[in-house]
Amino acid sequence: MKTIKLEINDSIYNEVISLITKFNDKDLKITDYFLEEKKYLQNQLNQLESGKEELFDIEDLDNILEKTISRYE
Repeated sequence: MKTIKLEINDSIYNEVISLITKFNDKDLKITDYFLEEKKYLQNQLNQLESGKEELFDIEDLDNILEKTISRYE
């Protein structure tokens, strides 16, 4: 089975849904990743807010990497 992702204009949404519903579940499965992605992103946000995770800008990352590299030179 192949997977595709569609962005459908509101003006044709009903027609597309009407066409899709004509197929049986064996031939076509509608997969919604929104809830899965929302859960993942909420978990990431919770970790940031709790202090378990930390964000770095590119300069901070460069400094961290330079310090790490210098320890092994």
